[in-house]
Amino acid sequence: MENELSQWISALNSLLLILASQPFTTPVLLDALSQFCVDQLAAGFARIWLIDETGTALVLKSSRGQYTRLDGSRARIPIGQGSKIDKIYTEGAPHITNDVLSDPGVRDKEWAKQEGFVSFAGYPLVWGNESLGVLGMYSRRPLSEELLLVLGVFAPLTSAMIFQSNQTERNMTKFCEVTGFKRTLLDRLIVLGRAKDH
Repeated sequence: MENELSQWISALNSLLLILASQPFTTPVLLDALSQFCVDQLAAGFARIWLIDETGTALVLKSSRGQYTRLDGSRARIPIGQGSKIDKIYTEGAPHITNDVLSDPGVRDKEWAKQEGFVSFAGYPLVWGNESLGVLGMYSRRPLSEELLLVLGVFAPLTSAMIFQSNQTERNMTKFCEVTGFKRTLLDRLIVLGRAKDH
């Protein structure tokens, strides 16, 4: 397992280097983070929900792996309804199980059984005092202590990158509103600037 842990850490480092070296929009960032869970962390599928502007619902922004639709039954999760994802967000604590068929937080156990999912890991995405959303993934293999160690690092890194992306988006939008500068041109200038640096 030590070798596997080293591989996970190396893969995470590679992902961070890629994300730091090229321009990306928030949707692209979220998909890259979800896809990492599928490609490297044995997720059958992984999803990221972000809180909406009203603070009343979590909105599905990325879904990679077996399910990629963003408009399904879990596309919008109202806050305060008591669902597993809702509780992860409101309580600010991870929900982890290696026995989804016995976990009270997993409501559709027949679906989980048919799909062969045995484990689930969900983490609140928090940066500073700001609750951003939830990262969740199902897997067909048990989650080892080593894998949970990596996820425990990956979740706050995900939070930091989402926070920074949101902050950058807000700043750029405000700049364009104040100056009248076209957003498409601003995006293009940023791309050219980063390409020059590399």
